[in-house]
Amino acid sequence: MLLLTYSALVAQTSLRDQLALHGVAPDFLALAVVVAAFGRKSVPAIAWASLAGLLADCLGSAQLGLQMLLATLLATFIQ
Repeated sequence: MLLLTYSALVAQTSLRDQLALHGVAPDFLALAVVVAAFGRKSVPAIAWASLAGLLADCLGSAQLGLQMLLATLLATFIQ
C-alpha cells in the first residue's frame, strides 16, 4: 500500500495538470482509494484512505481536510 500511496500522491501533485484535457484533470488519489477499497477489508481500507487523503491535503493547496474527507467517504461507500 505504501507504493500505491506514493505513486498516487506523486502523480496527483506532478502529472495532474499535464494530463488535463479541456480543463478536466484525473484524480489519481481517488483511483488509488478505489483500488485499496476493493483489495482490503473495510477498516484498513478506510484508515488507509484517511491517511492518504491527509497526505494529499498536506501536499496540496486546497483547504486542509477536504481530500481526507472525500477519500474516507469514497472508501466507506465502496465497502
